[in-house]
Amino acid sequence: MTQTDWLLSGVGCLLLVLAVQFFRGNWLFLIAGYNGLSKEQQAKMNGRALGKSIGSLLLFVVLGIIVTRFFPQLVYWTLGLVGVATFATIMFVNTSKKINS
Repeated sequence: MTQTDWLLSGVGCLLLVLAVQFFRGNWLFLIAGYNGLSKEQQAKMNGRALGKSIGSLLLFVVLGIIVTRFFPQLVYWTLGLVGVATFATIMFVNTSKKINS
């Protein structure tokens, strides 16, 4: 394995651990802006739904890493799809009534 393979494997494992913890509703303090909210604003926000949304995005990124590992010719398609998924997740989190109650 080359150094790039080791790096991608390490980043993929780290993102997988983060995704699982976000799905469980833990480690939400790592999401930018969530920790800066007051306790009242955090109580109004559905942290579990926020964690599931961000966890889903991270799982999609891990899937992208796996795809590019085995099919290097799809790296640009994967980057494009991850970019679109990131944009869609940001829009969903900011406009969802389920998260921002």
